[in-house]
Amino acid sequence: MKRSLPTSLILVIALIACGPALAQAVPTSAAPPPAALDLGDCPDVAGAFELGKTYVCSCPPSAADGSPGGTVYGSLVYSNDSNVCAAAVHAGALKAATAGRVVVQMLDSPPVFKSTNQNGIKSEVWTTATAAAFQFSPAAQP
Repeated sequence: MKRSLPTSLILVIALIACGPALAQAVPTSAAPPPAALDLGDCPDVAGAFELGKTYVCSCPPSAADGSPGGTVYGSLVYSNDSNVCAAAVHAGALKAATAGRVVVQMLDSPPVFKSTNQNGIKSEVWTTATAAAFQFSPAAQP
């Protein structure tokens, strides 16, 4: 009677023998994202921001009634001519009537920006793509 090795043992031997080759063939992690550019105070709009880049900036406290000034176009993804700090409150990246730092990620524009009412701010609809768009990173940097 011919005895064969259990399948699990064969797999272990194969992994031990091929492990170094597998480790070289498959990268263990992607390159880290580039560091965000710290702007200090946020500009009114993100029109001068470059696609694919990430920026960190500080918003002043919004008006006491919780309605920061400036128009916002979109919901979670905003047109580049939206007010950055008002959009941050709308997205929930910043609480109304508080100052704070936000991380802005520039993206390609969607074909349309939807209107919603979130966090006390009503955004406007914009029915055409713009030169760029932005969203907020869930993690603010110190």
